[in-house]
Amino acid sequence: NGAPGAAAAAAPAARSAVPAGVSGLVESYKDINKGFQLQRPAGWNQFEAVPDTYDVKWQDIIEPLETVSVVSSPVAKKGVDVSGLGSLEAVAGKVAKSR
Repeated sequence: NGAPGAAAAAAPAARSAVPAGVSGLVESYKDINKGFQLQRPAGWNQFEAVPDTYDVKWQDIIEPLETVSVVSSPVAKKGVDVSGLGSLEAVAGKVAKSR
């Protein structure tokens, strides 16, 4: 769901700066339709969306059991900005409890 109220598992754009020590290990990734960007593992295989499973996934080519996935969920309330859902930690806690 490309609605602006979609909650992404990725950090907001302001937090996507490459941390010291990982330059060259990550690459920028931006999903304009979903409205998020992040730093993804460099050199890993990328898999596009599988509906109801993930929006995008990366898999290590050497250790294929190592993966990174991005999953988003629509926000129930229309017009609610993602920041209105609470802190990243609070939202992550709610998602973890629901699984």
